[in-house]
Amino acid sequence: HPAGPAAHPAAAGRTFTVRIVAIDRSDKRVTTDPVVLQGASNLVSSGSQTVRLAAGRYVVGSAIETPATGSAQLSETMIAKTVTVSRSATVTLDARTGRLLTVGFHAAGARQVFQGGALCDGIGAGAMLAGVYDDPVGTTYVGPVPKGVQLFYQSRWQSGTGTIYDLAGAAAKGSKAAPHFRDRVSELAKVGLQLRTGESPAG
Repeated sequence: HPAGPAAHPAAAGRTFTVRIVAIDRSDKRVTTDPVVLQGASNLVSSGSQTVRLAAGRYVVGSAIETPATGSAQLSETMIAKTVTVSRSATVTLDARTGRLLTVGFHAAGARQVFQGGALCDGIGAGAMLAGVYDDPVGTTYVGPVPKGVQLFYQSRWQSGTGTIYDLAGAAAKGSKAAPHFRDRVSELAKVGLQLRTGESPAG
């Protein structure tokens, strides 16, 4: 018997216009630099708020900035959203769904000096949907994490004597738990650096 027609011949080779808009935590529409992935680590688009996509399933993400208040210099919300494309549409990344990312840690005389994170679908440079690496303390927020996407965190603490504590870890893929983590000094490995030649490093 001859082969039958394709299931959706009208859709073969077609692409659709998808507009990506962002809303900050103050309920204002803002400009962002979205990333579109199709499958783990498969980058389709980066930085464009209007993209042409074939029918299929995608993950869209971005770090959405909200004007900071108080002593904070920058406040961002990492958002990722699963989208099924079958026609032209608008995708909204809403930072109002974000919850504060916190890292609990205690060491004598230490205070947190840095906190950030990333949402990734896969491993490697092409897997990151949203990343915050320069946020000051306590200003990183995270929206609901879609299935298959993983939240990574990083936090740095420093004591008055110059001891630095670098903390990092990840939640389970698609975790629905609040983005709260806790580390202990007993779980850290001590790293010593010794300069044998050359000039003394600045930091």
